[in-house]
Amino acid sequence: MRAFSALGGMVILSASGVARAVPVQWPSASGGNDHFYEFLFAQGIEWADAQVAAAARTFNGRSGYLATLTSAAEDAFVDSNFAPLYIEAWAGAFQSPNKNPAPTKGWQWITGESWSFTDWAAGEPNDFQGPEFLLSIGGDLNQPQFQRSWNDDGNGTDQRLKTGYLVEYPVPPSNPGDLDGNDTVNGTDLGVLLLLWGHKGQTIADLNDDGLVDGADLGLLLLNWTG
Repeated sequence: MRAFSALGGMVILSASGVARAVPVQWPSASGGNDHFYEFLFAQGIEWADAQVAAAARTFNGRSGYLATLTSAAEDAFVDSNFAPLYIEAWAGAFQSPNKNPAPTKGWQWITGESWSFTDWAAGEPNDFQGPEFLLSIGGDLNQPQFQRSWNDDGNGTDQRLKTGYLVEYPVPPSNPGDLDGNDTVNGTDLGVLLLLWGHKGQTIADLNDDGLVDGADLGLLLLNWTG
């Protein structure tokens, strides 16, 4: 995190500004995952409230969650579609524990996906204002050195920066239980489900979309077992 001044004055994004009318799909034909994404304006919103708000949204019958940008391609897609709309937007990652003495350690996606790609701004993450354990994405309305890059943030920091949040909507798998997308349901998928067992909130293992990974999801996975 850092202190904010934008080209001699504060930049404000109006709620009546440019916005997408509907979520935008990242199609598999273009190397995407067929998920849909959108940015929601909510000036000053905190991460926890954004997470709740994202989970309450639905599109095409699927619940949303704070977007998880797990690859350079996904990160670039979201930037190209939404970065012009915000100063900073919340995304779906956090650091554990939230007072981790090493700013770069312990980061994870809320969905349980692998934490292997990052796009931190120069000098970030840095716990600039004390423990900063939540992920925000810099938009084009930010200072140039922080545009289209990541920042560690915390609760109660400068609300002028917090313009809204990014939501991602998954698509139903062609084969329910195929958690790794290889068109089979086998031990690898079972391992992912067990790793996320008991997790509350939207994850790839929440097959019945009820907000909890439990026996009902295990039953659906076994029902579609291909071996």
